[in-house]
Amino acid sequence: MPTYEELSQDNAELLRRIAEQERQIAGLNRRIAELEKLLDELRRRAKRQAAPFSKGEPSTDPKRPGAKPETCTASKQREPCPSGWTRRLWWIAPYAVSTARER
Repeated sequence: MPTYEELSQDNAELLRRIAEQERQIAGLNRRIAELEKLLDELRRRAKRQAAPFSKGEPSTDPKRPGAKPETCTASKQREPCPSGWTRRLWWIAPYAVSTARER
C-alpha cells in the first residue's frame, strides 16, 4: 500500500501534467481557429468570379511604368547602342539664348 507521501507526489505530478496538457489544448485551439479563418478566406476567394486576373494584394513599392533610362531605344534589328548613349537631354533656356545673342 502506497504511503501518503507517495500519493501526494503522484497527485502533484498528475496536476502538473494536467496543467501542461491544458496549455497545449489552448494553443491547439488557437491554431485551429487560425486555420479555420484561413480556410474560410480561401473558400471566399475561390467563389469570386469578378477578377480572375487578380494576382493578390497590390505591391507596397511598385516599379515605375515604362522603359527604364538604362535601356537602349534602338530596335534590335539595328546596331547595338553606343556605350556612351544616355537618355539625358540638355536644353538651353530661351532666356540664356536671347542674352547670348545680344552680346
